[in-house]
Amino acid sequence: MKTLLRLIWLLLLAAWVSRPECGRAQTGAPLHPPVPAKSPAAAEADKVEMNFQGTPIQTVLEYYAETLAKRSIIQAPSIAGTIYFRSQAKLTIEEAKAALESVFAINNIAVIPMGEKFLKVVQIATAKQEGVPFGGEGKTLPASDTLMTQVIPLKFAEVADVAAALQPYMHPYGQMLPLPKSNCVLITETSGNVNQMLEIVKYIDVPSALRMETRIFQLKHAKSADVMQRLQGIVQELTQQLGAHTTTAAAPATPQPPMPGRMPAAARPGGAAGQAAAEDTMIEGKVIITADERTNKMFILSRPSNFDFFQKMVEELDAKVDPDVVMKVISLDYATAEDVASLVNALITGGSVSARRRPYRCRRSPPRAVAAAVEPIPAFCNSPKACASCRIRARIRCCSWPPRKICCALRR
Repeated sequence: MKTLLRLIWLLLLAAWVSRPECGRAQTGAPLHPPVPAKSPAAAEADKVEMNFQGTPIQTVLEYYAETLAKRSIIQAPSIAGTIYFRSQAKLTIEEAKAALESVFAINNIAVIPMGEKFLKVVQIATAKQEGVPFGGEGKTLPASDTLMTQVIPLKFAEVADVAAALQPYMHPYGQMLPLPKSNCVLITETSGNVNQMLEIVKYIDVPSALRMETRIFQLKHAKSADVMQRLQGIVQELTQQLGAHTTTAAAPATPQPPMPGRMPAAARPGGAAGQAAAEDTMIEGKVIITADERTNKMFILSRPSNFDFFQKMVEELDAKVDPDVVMKVISLDYATAEDVASLVNALITGGSVSARRRPYRCRRSPPRAVAAAVEPIPAFCNSPKACASCRIRARIRCCSWPPRKICCALRR
């Protein structure tokens, strides 16, 4: 009995495996036949040919909505005008849509999609306020005159510089909004113009040597605050001279009659305007200088091309110089230090001196009272001064070199 049941089960399994559907599934053959491709005749039948000569714009819009876009129109009441357009060959549906959108843009009309079933037709000047489609961030769009909103991110270039470079390519109805905090530019323009701007940004937004860097200068001899003031004064003066030179070069010159046998000034390549344009400035861009008095360091933020100039200036301003005041100790043999110091100061300042008699334990000659009124010596400048030492009675200290000679003479 068991043998009979096994035989029946094997026969049923063989019959199920031998079915045609199972065989095609095992061999990987498709269960459904493929959709046949359109024949060249069918593809040619899908193309359209347009010829609008003075056609009312309402008729063209209806043709665009029913035949090409397959959507309903929501039209503003101020839309009016006539269309002139003729295609020289048959166009596909996408080509015909792009052509009519360009024709609409030329006639100051924008067609804005609303979902999948409607089209909004408005004046192109107010189209950016009617929900223009967003094209993404830095994506290339289809080349057409469809109005789109695009965000162009920047990595290296300044937003103001990029906006100034792209402004000449904007339509009057387009809009550009620089966003410095996010370092990007928001543009509402036709997709064809947006693609062109993206190509321009590729060449502008690159690493440049004009970016600002920070250099730290450690000063050894001069004070950082003094050097900072000197450099700021130099930078300000150079900036003012450059501004005055630019204003002078930009001012229109009074035309003068050309001299016989001499080329006019406007035609000479070495004229004043050409020299002003070709003249290189010592400092380019912005310069920020700050000093730290605690560490005696100076920080300069500027372009790398300016640091050669600042390095030379800092080396010169931080050079080691001889001090203005020199301390000299002169030992006296006979005279008293107080009297000589008073006499030297009188010679310098032009005052009067009166030396009174003082007792000394040991002296080689008797002291004499000295009273004199002397004229100042013009050669003594920078207010030198002589002072006597109270602890070492027989010495005099001179704080500048001119009194040394007098002290040496009085010493003898």
